[in-house]
This record gives sequence, structure tokens and C-alpha cells, in this order.
Amino acid sequence: MITSPQNPRISKLRDLHTTRGRKKSGLFLMEGPHLLETLLDADILPQEVYYQPELLQRTAKGRALLTRLLHTPGLSGDRLVEVSERVIEALGDVQTSQG
Repeated sequence: MITSPQNPRISKLRDLHTTRGRKKSGLFLMEGPHLLETLLDADILPQEVYYQPELLQRTAKGRALLTRLLHTPGLSGDRLVEVSERVIEALGDVQTSQG
């Protein structure tokens, strides 16, 4: 679990909020369970998923998504990254974190 917003992986993710960061890395950041579900429904695996289990467990839909993430082939190891709520808040581009 990553607990520090200053973690190097988190710093790289924050860079993706800028045009320069996206151009430099060739990557982009998608936020929220709805976008993640859309990707998974289309059989597209994101390069990495950063998630906060307690936030997802607040709703039945979030719990189902968490179960799906944990059992999706190809989304294991360092591609599925648990983070603290503080890290989610530091990464967030939306007003209220969605998990």
C-alpha cells in the first residue's frame, strides 16, 4: 500500500494532470469507477489501477468493482496498487473522491 502523496509513483501520476506530463510520458490518467468499469467491460486493461478499498466498499457497486478488480487476470502485482485515502485525495481531479 502506498500511503505517501510524495511517493515517486504518485508524483508521476500527478504529472499526468498536465499537458506536458501527458506528452512526455505518452500516458493519461482516467479517474473514477465508471470509467474503469467501461474499460473492463470492453476487455481493455489499464496499465495501472490505483484504488482505495475502503472508499469502494461504501456502496454495493463499489464492492462489486473491487471484487472484479481483484479477480481480473492481468491486473495483479504492481499493476493493481492499493493506496491510502490521503493519496487518492492528492491525486484527485474531481471534487469528491470516487474510490
